[in-house]
Amino acid sequence: MSDEILRPEPNQLPSFEEFKETILQQQTDVDFLNRVANLLGRTPRLIRILYNFDPTGTLSAIDQFFSEEINEQEQDKILRAIYDLAIKIWKVETIAFPNLPDDKFKFLYFVYIKSETDKFARVEADEIQNAMSLSQQRTISVGQYLVQNGLIKFNTWVEGIKIVHNGIVRVEADLLGNNKLPEYVSENEVEKIEERIRLRFALLHNLYEETEGDTFKRILHTDLARKAGLEYRCVISQLLPYMAEEGWIKFRTNDSVTITEDGLDSVKALLK
Repeated sequence: MSDEILRPEPNQLPSFEEFKETILQQQTDVDFLNRVANLLGRTPRLIRILYNFDPTGTLSAIDQFFSEEINEQEQDKILRAIYDLAIKIWKVETIAFPNLPDDKFKFLYFVYIKSETDKFARVEADEIQNAMSLSQQRTISVGQYLVQNGLIKFNTWVEGIKIVHNGIVRVEADLLGNNKLPEYVSENEVEKIEERIRLRFALLHNLYEETEGDTFKRILHTDLARKAGLEYRCVISQLLPYMAEEGWIKFRTNDSVTITEDGLDSVKALLK
């Protein structure tokens, strides 16, 4: 049996009942658990971060499902958990971006790292040129390519380079949606990215609790940072701007924000 039942086309996601029926049909297939383990081992990093996903726990549940006597209610509970996880993985894997050549992605990655996702931070063009070992002309050419694709801002050499939201999303999606990293990307830097994503959702969850789901209730930046236990500069320069671009929050005044309906939906989805 192929893995197609585990990895359907995006427009052919099975219902829970279809998923359940297929799983139950495989109880006598001795290779089935191994195929599931292989797929879980390739679970995108983004899923592991957002959902505190541990593949061993899911594999234990599957093993229990096949090897132990359990009632139908427990059976459905295990299958529902596996099904929900599978849907999350399929949705992440269907986020499509046009292919970005390695030299262009490397340029973008270095801008991302040096800016620390602060859209207002100025990255020296000389720094990127030296990191990439490129000529000035080649640095400008690659930079213009990324500007045209809406990933950075780069007007002149003197003004430097700035990351934009789409550039941040692109770097994180490429690195966390693929468990094989480019040789110039260190595991330490990936851990920083993972922590940055955790902080965004922790801050959004904190805003959700502070507003009690009221999209009109304003929360001061300082109060939000203090109650979330986060550095104020990080909150206002990195986290809140990203969340606003995603449509999860709105800046209401110079020093306050509100949560949006999209923000409420994002929190609720993670709490399921």
